[in-house]
Amino acid sequence: MREILKRTKTKLSLFIIFLLLFILSGCEGFNFNDINFGGDLRTQLKEDLKVTYTFYEYADINSMHEERIFQTGKTVSESSFPKYEHEDTLLVGWNYLRNTTTGNTTMPSNFSLNRKGYIGSVKPGNSPESLYAVWKKKCTITFVSNWPGIDIPQQILPEGDTIEQPRFEYRQGNFRFWGWYTDAELTTFWSYDTPVTGDVTLYGRWQEVRTIKYYKNDGSNEYREMEYGVDWTNRIDGCMFARNGYGFVGWSESPNGNKQNNYDPGTGFDPLTDIPNNLTLYAVWSTDIVTITYIDSTGTFGNKIATYGRGANVQIGYAINEERNWYEMLGNSWQQEGLYIAGYSASSTRPANFEYDAGGGFDSDGDGNRDTNYLTITGNMTLYVYWQGISFFVDYKYYDEYDYPVTHTVQTVEWNECAVPPTTEPTFTGKVFDGWYRATWISTGESTGEWVISSTPFDFNTRFNRTNFPNVSGITLFAKFSDAGHAGAGIVSFTQVGESDITVGVDETIGPNQIRFTAPLYSGEDAYYHWYLNDIQTGETLNYITFNYSDWAPGIYDVLLICSDGTHEYSFQGKIQKN
Repeated sequence: MREILKRTKTKLSLFIIFLLLFILSGCEGFNFNDINFGGDLRTQLKEDLKVTYTFYEYADINSMHEERIFQTGKTVSESSFPKYEHEDTLLVGWNYLRNTTTGNTTMPSNFSLNRKGYIGSVKPGNSPESLYAVWKKKCTITFVSNWPGIDIPQQILPEGDTIEQPRFEYRQGNFRFWGWYTDAELTTFWSYDTPVTGDVTLYGRWQEVRTIKYYKNDGSNEYREMEYGVDWTNRIDGCMFARNGYGFVGWSESPNGNKQNNYDPGTGFDPLTDIPNNLTLYAVWSTDIVTITYIDSTGTFGNKIATYGRGANVQIGYAINEERNWYEMLGNSWQQEGLYIAGYSASSTRPANFEYDAGGGFDSDGDGNRDTNYLTITGNMTLYVYWQGISFFVDYKYYDEYDYPVTHTVQTVEWNECAVPPTTEPTFTGKVFDGWYRATWISTGESTGEWVISSTPFDFNTRFNRTNFPNVSGITLFAKFSDAGHAGAGIVSFTQVGESDITVGVDETIGPNQIRFTAPLYSGEDAYYHWYLNDIQTGETLNYITFNYSDWAPGIYDVLLICSDGTHEYSFQGKIQKN
């Protein structure tokens, strides 16, 4: 019996091995005939399930490259890719180049992209593949804190990225850090969502502040402290706290204050004159409660309730956060991918115009203008919350001959879609359109500023969403022009050959990829003009000729003019070189 079981086990093992070999033999890249049955079968199988990936320094198969061997079917992250380094540029990711065997440039489905749109991981198949490194200009960000003892390390970023908010103690005595500026005079503010385009030094601004402590005033000693710059116009904060069984009415300087001596939310004040010393305010509560009920028009979220004391100044769009037991913007807790809250209405059917916009603004005096965000609530309200798809605008601009920015077209791009270059390219006399480049407006004063244009073309494969374009509703792209023309069009230059009998004008800026020759105008009855290009007559009768060299191959082209004023014959010759 033992011998029978032993023979059965052996046959079963052989069957499994041959079944595995039969399956693998159908796989592309697996060579059944290469297996050495006399050797280590496991080693042979392992070696045959490896694949070579080639990583190029540029999108050019003649550039430096490095090969990596990966296991078929085992996911590899970008951390396992080579780490090329340049002095002035940064490697920001990898793109697919081609299949090494077939030359196919379509990226296989087993490649996954990261949030920036570059290859983040791959699950290698049996085919060898090629990738290339994507480079961006290296930008060094230097911080001058303008406060003794606060030294902030430099940040090294690729062009197009935004700076990381440095961490340090933002409050120093009676001063608070108030932001970064691009000049030592602190006139040009720098926003954290501004893409970097080169090396920049940022200077810190510190602002003297006044504070208001807002106490919940329910016996818990809970409070929230807010800071206000002394040269800013400020408003008393709205309701932040929630309290079971009570409705918020306003703020008072006394814990026992009432509606008659309170500070209404939304009331403006000057910190320097109205609160020369730090101010403490206490919440005023009432058991005479009114509510605002928010109903999601899409049915995605359950109803939200805002509870107030009758007669309170309130902002539409705030509701209780049950976990934190205070009020917050409804849009912070209700979020839908690709949508934003468009407005609020008492109607259960979407109206043409919302009574309250997304920020709670409304028309208080009926003149057609939304003039305030605060209303005095005197009774219960029910409001429906309406949504709208997030879209972005792309403003295409160019500078005209007077160096004035002109809008070429404005395009709307829907959520997670890509912008499409305009079908009509802008034109500029004597220049050639070179593409679209992202621009950032940098303010240099109250009503002045300048566009800072990127040095790399905009990638029209970038999808518009909050990952790629955080904190913006649109972007501006500027057209760039050059004398050289499109990449590959070549640079044209002209050289006169020998001595000519006449003077001929040469204009290399007449238009995109064009060069014009103009001879003296002869009006005699027997006057003539014969133009030749590489010994082939290409024009006659006119004293000028224009050549369009966009389709010319690189090389040298001979130009010859033979003309007559009716009495004497003249000649002119030269060479056009296209690189």
